[in-house]
Amino acid sequence: MARQPGRARTPQRCLPWPSTPAHGIVCGVGNPDRLTALDAAFLQMERGGAHMHVASIMVFAGTPPTHEELIAALGERMQLVPRYRQRLAHVPFGQSRPVWVDDPHFRLGYHIRHSALPAPGSDEQLAALGGRLFALPLDRNRPLWEIHLVEGLARSTEGTPRFALIAKTHHALVDGVSGVDITSVLFSATPEPIPVIQPEIPWIARPVPSGVELVAQALKERVTRPAEALDALRGALSAPRAVGEQAFQQLVAAGAMAWAGLTPAPATPLNVKIGPHRRYGWVDAPLDLFKDAKNGLGGT
Repeated sequence: MARQPGRARTPQRCLPWPSTPAHGIVCGVGNPDRLTALDAAFLQMERGGAHMHVASIMVFAGTPPTHEELIAALGERMQLVPRYRQRLAHVPFGQSRPVWVDDPHFRLGYHIRHSALPAPGSDEQLAALGGRLFALPLDRNRPLWEIHLVEGLARSTEGTPRFALIAKTHHALVDGVSGVDITSVLFSATPEPIPVIQPEIPWIARPVPSGVELVAQALKERVTRPAEALDALRGALSAPRAVGEQAFQQLVAAGAMAWAGLTPAPATPLNVKIGPHRRYGWVDAPLDLFKDAKNGLGGT
């Protein structure tokens, strides 16, 4: 999804990373870090089967890694995407938007799952598995992402082994860190992967703020940031209303989403009320076809 223009981000602190254009500077995040109005709207909109996670199925040629190897590879890179070790903390009485806090019970084994397709392991079976996984919401009590390592895929027409990764990340999480997804840190832009610099101090979850501390921080922000006071008043006024109206208020607060909320898409066979179930499919096409469309229409 395209980035929304003019969105302010909470100041970040940057960590050192090898000087290469492929990686640039890697930034961490403070704790706690409040969701923007738009990211909070993504949470409010998630109801009635409208799951707000971003999902993908990636198919690879080659022998699959073991579950333990995938956990180890991501474990070495978690400091590059620190938000993925954080979960939501809600401010009591709706006095402000939720904040991201370190998950004191974070465990990679929960987020990296292991699956296998039954024979013959066709692409249709992989798509069906993806559809079932994408139909399930993410657990709001944990960091909002998961990856499934899928074995059992049929070999390619050349006889090469194949495996897949099925990934899910909540839109509030991936958009809140400028579109950086955890799968991006698994791959290298060079044939020889660049070693990951390990932090001198191992990661330790910082204490989760208490309800009193969350309210106190919200009150402090109201004094120092007038916009937060308006958001708090809006939340107090809309608290007794239906969830749908709360979501609308969040959309209005997030100016980039307001226009989409007030001008619905035109009627098409796809623009209908949906349920929780999902189907996933894809087509194969040469990359040059998409580049030609991009160049011809002036896109990116």
